[in-house]
Amino acid sequence: MDHCSSGRAGEDRILTIADSCAEAIRVAEAALLEVAYAWAVVNDPDRLDPAEARLPGREKARLYGGAGTPQVCEFAAAELGGRIGRTTYAAAHRIKTHGSWQVQQPFPGIYVWRDPHGRIYLVDHTGTRRLKAG
Repeated sequence: MDHCSSGRAGEDRILTIADSCAEAIRVAEAALLEVAYAWAVVNDPDRLDPAEARLPGREKARLYGGAGTPQVCEFAAAELGGRIGRTTYAAAHRIKTHGSWQVQQPFPGIYVWRDPHGRIYLVDHTGTRRLKAG
């Protein structure tokens, strides 16, 4: 779509379109984190044949997050990345992130994230801010 071609759209209209696009991106990114979590769950390494996993070049269990996060099948990030048009690293980051973070959406366009250490972040149209405890 060409929402702003030839300068026909006024400044307010252009910024309204920008707000709408940014909100769609935030919603899509939150949805991709949920997808990454679901993908990690279905790619539990318990589904791997232990005899096959010992062979060179075969898929193995992989810990994408830190201590306390579940292991995932090694090729899961590459498969997810290919499907969503992201690198294996970016997909692994999504799997790692959602595997140990929690998110709530109290209002449209506002997300409250809790990291594995209990720190809380507010994400809205202005960006991301860490909230102080207490």
